[in-house]
Amino acid sequence: MKRILVVTDFSAAAGHAVDYACNLANQLNMEHLFILNTYESVPIYDSGEAGSLALSMQEADALEEGRNEELRLLKERLMLQLNPAVRLTTLIINNALPAAVNQLCEEASVDLVVMGFKPRDELETWLVGDNVQKAVDKIRFPVLLLPKYAPISVPRHIILALDFKEPLNKSIQLKLHKFLQKFNARVTAVHRCPEKAMNEKETRLASDLQLQLQDYHFRLHLAENVEDLPTIVSDFAKKDNASLIISIHKMRSFLAGLFHRSVTKSLAWRSEVPVLVLHME
Repeated sequence: MKRILVVTDFSAAAGHAVDYACNLANQLNMEHLFILNTYESVPIYDSGEAGSLALSMQEADALEEGRNEELRLLKERLMLQLNPAVRLTTLIINNALPAAVNQLCEEASVDLVVMGFKPRDELETWLVGDNVQKAVDKIRFPVLLLPKYAPISVPRHIILALDFKEPLNKSIQLKLHKFLQKFNARVTAVHRCPEKAMNEKETRLASDLQLQLQDYHFRLHLAENVEDLPTIVSDFAKKDNASLIISIHKMRSFLAGLFHRSVTKSLAWRSEVPVLVLHME
């Protein structure tokens, strides 16, 4: 893992995500940190009644100047904060956030995308939830969703949210090992087991996973209650002082997504611990 991309809207939550990524870059000897601000064009009208519903040219210019100034100030701060060996690139892209992130990750071989958020009230929770949903569903690269008050540290104790319904495919195994090796972390897999005992298939998959992750001080925690998996994982992560949760998100078609509740999105919305999303096709 050599390259990190942080998405910013210049909010306090985004600033926290930038600081978190800077610490990772410094501590893990990474090569390149990208800071990305995205926006989508708003129609501009010079006059007429419709002009009241859109931006004037002066307002659009002021917004653009504001973004450039915010990014300039951020870059100045980060140049003092980053190790000299870490290259810093700042960008503003006129495109929807997922499309801009996917394009930049492909072109620059980015290993990790970091996004910060801080829900506070019902309206903001809805807005943040929409951003989280877009990040989980539309960004095809590993995404770290960072709560505003998460401690800035390198993850050393990781919770892996699993349901043991199917084995991890080769692609996910490679992604998982890449992050665990880089973080040098120990791993606890949390499995919801309402029947108080795993069935034959679950036991086999758990044994296979233990073999795959034996180099990371692997252990298995069975939750013998009836709560949903996101609640179980989130509560256990807090009690066990975990510094990161990893969730495997299965990419689905639009229609399939309508009828399937995403464990990853439910977990991200409620977790006080950073959530790393690994996508599985």
